[in-house]
Amino acid sequence: MSPHAPHFRTVLTFLASLASLATAFLPVSARAQEAIPVAELLSVRSSVGGETPQWAPGGESILLGGSTLRLIPPSGGAAGQLPISTGGSGHFLASSEPRWSPDGRWISYISDKSGTPEIWIWEVEGGRELLLTHHGGRLIKGYSWSPDSRVIAFSGNRNGQYDVWTVEVPTGASRRLTDSQSLEVYPTWAPDSRSVLFVRLDDAWMDHTVVEVPATGGAERSIVEDRAFFDYGGGGTFGYPLISPDGASVVFPSYRSGWINYWRVSREGGEPVAVAPSAADQTEGTWSPDGAHFAYVENH
Repeated sequence: MSPHAPHFRTVLTFLASLASLATAFLPVSARAQEAIPVAELLSVRSSVGGETPQWAPGGESILLGGSTLRLIPPSGGAAGQLPISTGGSGHFLASSEPRWSPDGRWISYISDKSGTPEIWIWEVEGGRELLLTHHGGRLIKGYSWSPDSRVIAFSGNRNGQYDVWTVEVPTGASRRLTDSQSLEVYPTWAPDSRSVLFVRLDDAWMDHTVVEVPATGGAERSIVEDRAFFDYGGGGTFGYPLISPDGASVVFPSYRSGWINYWRVSREGGEPVAVAPSAADQTEGTWSPDGAHFAYVENH
C-alpha cells in the first residue's frame, strides 16, 4: 500500500463527513435522498477561478474573476465578458486581483500584458481601458483603492526593493511614499483617504510593523509592532491592516497567544487586545460596514 494511503483515507473520511453535513442542511423534503458521494465532491470546481466574486458598490452586478473578467446580474443569467485587450503576445493575467472602485466607475486588475505586472483600469460606462502604472517591477504585493476613488496605493519593487506607491486615477501620476530596504507591502487606506497604512517586515519575515504615512508623503508613524510570527508568504499571511470604518482602530493577526488570533489596537497606538481569544487559528477577518461587528473564520 502507498505510504500516503493513511493520509488519503483521512481525506476521504473528512470529505465523507462533509457530504453528511451537506445533507443535514438540506430542506426536510430532500433529506431522504442519499448523501453526496465522495467522488462527486472531489469533482466540484469553481466557476470563478479562485477569485472571490465582488458586488458592484451599487449592487447592480457581480464581478467574476478567473481566466477572464465577467459581470453577471444578481438575478442570474449569462455572464458578460469585459472587452479588455490581451496584448500582443496573448499572454496575460487579466483576472489577477480584480477590484471595483468605491464609486463603481472603474474596475481595476493586475496584468503582465504590457511586459511586466502593472495595474490596469477599465471604465464601466465608457469602456475605456487604461494602463495606469508604468512601474516595471517583478511583482505587485497588494493594492487598494482610496475611499474617494481618486488614488490607488500599491506595493512594488521598481527599484529592487518593495516600497509603497500611490497612483492617481485616471492620469497615472505616481508618488513614492516609502524608501526602505525592508519589505513594505499590502497598503490600505484610512477612511478619509488622507493616509495609507501598510506592513513593514524584517529580513527574516518574523516581525511586522503596521505603519501609517500621509497619502501625499511625509513622516511615518508606527501603530503597532508584532513579533515572532513567521510569514512564509512575505507578508501574505499577515495581510492588509484591517482598519475600522470609523478609522479609530486597527485589527491584525498575531501569534502572540500561541495561535493565530486577531488582535485590535487603537490607531493612536497602545496595548493590543484580543478580539475573540481562542485556541484555534483565525483567518479571513473583515469589518462590518458599520464597524459594529468583526467577522472571521476559525479553524477547528
